[in-house]
Amino acid sequence: DERYRPCFLGAVIRLTRKTLVYPSCLGIRGIGGCTRTNGQGGFGIIYKGSLLGRTVALKKLKDQRQGYNKLTKDFAYEAVLWRNVNHINCLPFYGIFQGNDGDLYLISPWMERGDLSVYLSNNPDADRLPLVYDIARGLEYLHSMQPTIVHGDLKCLNIFVTSTRRACIADFGLSNVRDFSSKANSSMTIGGTRGFIAPELYLAQSDEQPRNFDLRRCDMFAFGIVIYEMYAGEQSKLHRCNISGGNRPPLLSQELCKMRGLDDDIWQLIECLWKQDPDVRLVAESARAFVGYKLQARNEMRSSLSGQDPEWDLGFLRRLSVAMSPFELRGPVAT
Repeated sequence: DERYRPCFLGAVIRLTRKTLVYPSCLGIRGIGGCTRTNGQGGFGIIYKGSLLGRTVALKKLKDQRQGYNKLTKDFAYEAVLWRNVNHINCLPFYGIFQGNDGDLYLISPWMERGDLSVYLSNNPDADRLPLVYDIARGLEYLHSMQPTIVHGDLKCLNIFVTSTRRACIADFGLSNVRDFSSKANSSMTIGGTRGFIAPELYLAQSDEQPRNFDLRRCDMFAFGIVIYEMYAGEQSKLHRCNISGGNRPPLLSQELCKMRGLDDDIWQLIECLWKQDPDVRLVAESARAFVGYKLQARNEMRSSLSGQDPEWDLGFLRRLSVAMSPFELRGPVAT
């Protein structure tokens, strides 16, 4: 029964955090042709391999100083959390692979177009608005889950572009799971990337104070920075700003705004997202509706058909499950 899913998920996550185990149904075999890449996502080193004829990415945690127990707990937590994320604008998770050396890897589709920064650098004339819409949809999905998932480290490097040029959110290693109906959280990890961290987290007086924050608003602050970076590119002034002190980058040059489609509406959206006061920031649903309205006015609304991206091929995941696990998959991908 779907009514009990939040309770079960919260219990599994708490158990995972306190132990060194993860559900055996997440384990997969048959990874071949592994080669290390230059990529490093979040706290992981990225490898490239193949699985059942598909090119996949393998993420291995890299901070060996944490110790084996801490690494395994973090790994299991991210795996359980990621497995329960099921949306077209969130990178899918295939499972956990244990190499011959005993190291654990998180397996996901290989994104040939790269992360958002790489994609926009290679395609400077790309239309940014549909990508903004995709990210907003992914955040709306995460923030509306029960229990709620807060990403915690949203940035261009953690957003990938699919073969059909959709944006999808990835890297849930710093994510938090919270039950906002009871104000109790099953886990708490405060981190992020300088420049994308909401000012209230910078200014927190103690490690306990963020427990009282609505961390979804912190995600929305980071989303505002992401949109700015998407349009600014190499002309970003983010590194010169004292974010915690209330400073924000200035409006881009008129020439760049015209070239990349940054109009007054989108700049207003950015300003509504990176406001200093978290209580007046737009929530994900409102941001998605705002961008969707602009796309609809252009008659360019995104299709919600997940089958357009082969990486989200449920048939492939089903074949993977039959080959590797006796458990059934959950329902279809949310759109």
